[in-house]
Amino acid sequence: MATERPLADRPEVGAPRLAALAARRLAHLPRRLLEAAFDCARDAFNPGDMEAVFALFDERVEYVPPPPLHDGPPPRRRRGAVL
Repeated sequence: MATERPLADRPEVGAPRLAALAARRLAHLPRRLLEAAFDCARDAFNPGDMEAVFALFDERVEYVPPPPLHDGPPPRRRRGAVL
């Protein structure tokens, strides 16, 4: 990425497993904190920093394209394949 990542995104990329654990814990937090987490994801997504966005995904993530886009290839499994 040409520009430096925001401070909040650096731990997610540097320690993705820890970031994924933290994301799972977010589910138990009040709504305002969840909104802040989604705001951070949006702020990383908008300039195209997909590494920061996907850093919060669990290592065992599985992505299946929506039906109109999915005409045969198998689902993508694990974080590295989704990226």
